[in-house]
Amino acid sequence: MKHKMLVKYFNFLVLFTLVLLAFSSAALAYTEHSGGTINSETWGPGTHYVSSTVTVNYNQVLTIIPGAVVKFAPNTQLTVHGTLNAQGTGWEKNNRIVFTSMEDDSCMDDETCGEIIPNSDSVPLKGDWRGIYLNGSSFYDGIGEFDYCLIRYGGNSAGGANANVHFYSSDSGHFINSISEYSAMDGVWIANCSPVITNSEFIDGDGFVDENDLAVFAAEFGRTDCPICP
Repeated sequence: MKHKMLVKYFNFLVLFTLVLLAFSSAALAYTEHSGGTINSETWGPGTHYVSSTVTVNYNQVLTIIPGAVVKFAPNTQLTVHGTLNAQGTGWEKNNRIVFTSMEDDSCMDDETCGEIIPNSDSVPLKGDWRGIYLNGSSFYDGIGEFDYCLIRYGGNSAGGANANVHFYSSDSGHFINSISEYSAMDGVWIANCSPVITNSEFIDGDGFVDENDLAVFAAEFGRTDCPICP
């Protein structure tokens, strides 16, 4: 009798442990980045949730691997004093890189856009998050390398970005084969530098594409309701 009770108790513990593991796996379906200054890191495929502003230190590199979806909490941004290396390889789900609002649960022909973040209302709006601020002032680098990236629903004026993507005094950079859309302000804001913009689209932003040097547009870019500032 005692042996049977022990077996039942053991089986209960095993079942309880499996339930906990399953719950933990579901709860950790995304990687949370809770803010602060980081050194060189690699963010792999899957969903990343930026719950508070992250700053990449100067002379350091944040590499985003194709297949990553980076979602931002309200009023947060990615500030880059070093280098952001976000180079996708195509528009297929596992090849592109997405930067968007935590409320955004579908993108690119209504495909699921990463994991759903708890408390998301699934109704993204322009300006949900601040944007990507590539700050190359002083001794900083401020380098941004974008290829096959989709950036959307940023442009909140509360931060330094004021755009989905803001190149400021960047040492170098490019925005190639990429899309910036639904910004509350500029699609891309470029000041005191000349990153290369090629084969990219700027869609339905409330500001401009560029506010500095039109020569940065190397070839073939499109825009919809997002004019270029003369």
